[in-house]
Amino acid sequence: MFIQHLMKRRRLVHSALALGVLGSAVFGLAGTAQAVTPVNYWSSSCPTPNLHEGEGDGCVAYLQEQLNRSQVTPQIAVDGDFGPNTEAAVIAFQKYVDNNYTGLPYSPLSVDGVAGVQTRTDLDTWDNHLGQ
Repeated sequence: MFIQHLMKRRRLVHSALALGVLGSAVFGLAGTAQAVTPVNYWSSSCPTPNLHEGEGDGCVAYLQEQLNRSQVTPQIAVDGDFGPNTEAAVIAFQKYVDNNYTGLPYSPLSVDGVAGVQTRTDLDTWDNHLGQ
């Protein structure tokens, strides 16, 4: 009887631990990502000329903010993680610019999901025009 009681308590403890881990994951309590401070992608803190899937830092967070402000891409989380959603937003912006604008300042973009110099320049130009 005593052993059955211990086994039952042990199952309850394991269940509670499992629920705690699950609850933490669902509610974002375990492994919560640190907030990423956006960093202007033209600064020396962002030495790479091309932002692409797999990168993660403040330079990507700045890109995500720019994409959200463009109002022509799906809204994405500003988390500093260049994942599939960020890549899709970059592609959407590149396609939009290519399909709707010709000539300066919007030169044809490579629709490749990489935020290279031209894509970032166009995002900045776009952002400046929205602010006016």
